[in-house]
Amino acid sequence: MPRTPARNTAATPTLRVTTEQTPTARVIGVHGELVVATVAQLQPELDRITRQERRQIIIDLRTLTRIDSSGARAIEQLYHRCGLLKQTLSIRPGPARVQQVFEFCRLAAVLPFAEEP
Repeated sequence: MPRTPARNTAATPTLRVTTEQTPTARVIGVHGELVVATVAQLQPELDRITRQERRQIIIDLRTLTRIDSSGARAIEQLYHRCGLLKQTLSIRPGPARVQQVFEFCRLAAVLPFAEEP
């Protein structure tokens, strides 16, 4: 009897990116899953914002549900790009499981996470 291939029943990861302008900064909210399958959705927004004249950029990870090393790498690249452009980056930390990925990648002590979550 022929075997039928197993179907992937895992849900497709979703990512939503929001932006908000405050008097002193541009806030980028990252919601959902920042993983290899979704990281390309974040990149155009990061590129657009760093091209602007804004001095302060805040990445808000508080509603991020999952991140992998490619997502952590995207945040690290933004940090380096902001440094080159003389922009200030601040990161609002995500939930514990998100922060664990930054720790595992040895980025928690390098990236400018805000004191308060």
